[in-house]
Amino acid sequence: MKRQSTLIKMYFLLVYADHIIDDKELLAGKKMAQYEKIDEASLQKEIDTLRNTDHSVLYKEVIHGMKQLCINEQVRFVAWLSIIANADGFMDEREWQLIYKLYSKDLHLSLADIMLKQKELKQHIKKSQGGLRARA
Repeated sequence: MKRQSTLIKMYFLLVYADHIIDDKELLAGKKMAQYEKIDEASLQKEIDTLRNTDHSVLYKEVIHGMKQLCINEQVRFVAWLSIIANADGFMDEREWQLIYKLYSKDLHLSLADIMLKQKELKQHIKKSQGGLRARA
């Protein structure tokens, strides 16, 4: 459960980083939740509780939670952030700063690993969308 909470906090910080809530970012967040087996009600409930929490406190909690995870999960979670930040076709500078600080300065993750995982996740999203279209 702590793993999911960390991911939701990361998602919240990213979506609210530029103070613009974009529908495409929210849709990408739903795809992330499906992939990570987080039910939509739990996602929304936790986001609602985070709205009044100081973002610097949340960031510290995210770093603490991420450091409890294996490297593969850390890389996957940061890859999700990149996918969500780009979902609206543009990564805001504040979104990029958050992602960069997280993966490079605080977690010391490989950008190449993140980009590779991001590519894998995008392929998974395309496959799941294709399957949905084929049934419609």
